[in-house]
Amino acid sequence: MQGREHITIPDRTTGEIPAPNAVILSAPAHLALRGESAALQFQFTENTIPSVAPNQRKGRKMSRSCGQCGSIEQKGDWWHLRYWADTVKGRSHRSQPICLAVGKGKKTKSEARRLGKEWLVKQGINSEEHLEKAVGPMLGFREQSEAWLHKLRTRNRRPIPDSSVPSIRSALDCWLLPYFGDMPLNEVNNNALRGLVKKMIGTLSAKTINTYTTMAKEIVESLLDEDGEPIYARKWNSDLSSRSKGVLTT
Repeated sequence: MQGREHITIPDRTTGEIPAPNAVILSAPAHLALRGESAALQFQFTENTIPSVAPNQRKGRKMSRSCGQCGSIEQKGDWWHLRYWADTVKGRSHRSQPICLAVGKGKKTKSEARRLGKEWLVKQGINSEEHLEKAVGPMLGFREQSEAWLHKLRTRNRRPIPDSSVPSIRSALDCWLLPYFGDMPLNEVNNNALRGLVKKMIGTLSAKTINTYTTMAKEIVESLLDEDGEPIYARKWNSDLSSRSKGVLTT
């Protein structure tokens, strides 16, 4: 369009063209000649939006969610509600039959969606109480070590003798609990175990270190879910302690 030629507006104080990282709004030449260039030039820095603090959103909270409605899908003769279920391992999809989709007493998809919402409310899926019950409190290494030792003494297959308890207690009180005692069980991993091994090397024998690290691993994996599977299953690095001394395997 004639008479609407656009130009790049220089800095009014220096007369220089702004740097490439500046955001420039061009203007018709006749506006620039009026001295209106200052209102049409903006520069943005990379620090305009503050960064999120580390671990700011650690853990699951219902307050961060507006709740779920689920989704309806047909499986055979039934409408099923698909929704997210909270467990100690995280969130997983679940399916709940809601009402018939064909035959006598069948419901439309919109009716099934309404019934699905009512079922979610009845079950309390979107409540803080349900989340706390499903996930449970954060279990510490100290608490689980007591449950582990009790299980060793009372299990049906090869329970440990009472004479072995003092030596296990000594290992817990002198090494494992001072290092891991206040740590949440889910944080006891390969990296944490490596720190303990470094403290023990030079003080304990290779055989004792292997025994104590094995105890720590067993305590972590002794917490089971409803299917009897370890909640915090680990792929332990067998080279953690051998790097420090060359003769140890954990």
